[in-house]
Amino acid sequence: MGVSPARRKERVQVLNRLIELFEGHDVEEEIRRLKEQDEGF
Repeated sequence: MGVSPARRKERVQVLNRLIELFEGHDVEEEIRRLKEQDEGF
């Protein structure tokens, strides 16, 4: 049982892509910015 090898590979690829996208970004600053934007809604 569990996740199939194909599905596991897909998940790893997605995770690696997310890591690439967020590399070099300050997570705390991004969260602060998003919270400030949400205050207007």
